[in-house]
This record gives sequence, structure tokens and C-alpha cells, in this order.
Amino acid sequence: MSRNQYQIIFLIWIILTSCVPPQWQYRNIPLKRKQIINTATQYIGTPYRHGGSTPSGFDCSGYVYYVYNKNGIRISRSTAQQYAQGQKIPYTMAQPGDLLFFRIHNSQVSHVGIFIGNNTFIHAPSSGKHVRYDSINNPYWKKRFCGAVTYFTIVPQNSIIKGDSYHEERFVW
Repeated sequence: MSRNQYQIIFLIWIILTSCVPPQWQYRNIPLKRKQIINTATQYIGTPYRHGGSTPSGFDCSGYVYYVYNKNGIRISRSTAQQYAQGQKIPYTMAQPGDLLFFRIHNSQVSHVGIFIGNNTFIHAPSSGKHVRYDSINNPYWKKRFCGAVTYFTIVPQNSIIKGDSYHEERFVW
């Protein structure tokens, strides 16, 4: 191969690896949240299927339902129920594994994804697409964002025990 071909391959490799969030950012979060993220990333590339909730095809809420249930967290199947039943939190408090909700077609909550940190979430977008990463900073998603929800227990700041790495987390399972 020529030098130019090596440079192109190297450039492509840099671009592709920069699209995947680095795993080191998850080292200081509780195990259950890591498990949610690890399970969610296993299905990147799975085709969108309306009404789907299995690895042969997912819609947005079916994907979240499957990932959470696979990790022992029982949640409802529909986007609206997932939003209504979770604990609402400000986006600035969202941690990896929490859920982000969007209004796509009307004033109703109609889309959900799993927050993974760094303004990034994983979701099953729409027909003809696949489970993928997206940025909340993308103007399309930013305009339609309507809230974040957690299914994890929030620990009050004054109850945190200093020096205990598990309890230093804002959220615990």
C-alpha cells in the first residue's frame, strides 16, 4: 500500500473510534448502570422494527424495555408509561443509564433513548434505521427534548459517606 492509503486508513480509524464513547468514562459509576450501558451497546446496529422488543428488531421503547428488563429492572413497555413512571430529574443530573425523552410528532412524549454520558444517548431512531448513538446537542434532538427520568434511587448529598467509593456516587441502585 502507498503512504496515502495508510494515511487514509489511519484517518478513517481515528474518525470511527472517536464516534464510540470511551469506556473509561464509566469506571466510577455503580455496577447496575454499567450493566445497562454494556447491554445497550451490544445492540448497536440492530434494525428498527415498529413494535419490536427483541434483538431481531426494536422500536425505541421496546429497546429500552428490553435493555432494562435484561438487567432486572422492570419497566413498562410504552414510551409514555416509561416517562410517567420514572422519577423526573433535570438533564444536568442525568447519569449513564437514565432515560431521555423527546416529543417527535406532537405535544406527547413519543421517543426515548438511554443516556450514556457526554451528551450522548443510544436509541432505536425510526423505520429504515438501526440502533445507534446520537448527541443531544444535535439540533433535531435538542429541539425535541422534553425530559430525563431515572429508575435509580437518588441519594441525598448529606447522606453520602466520604471515602466509600460506592456511596460517593450521586445515584445508587
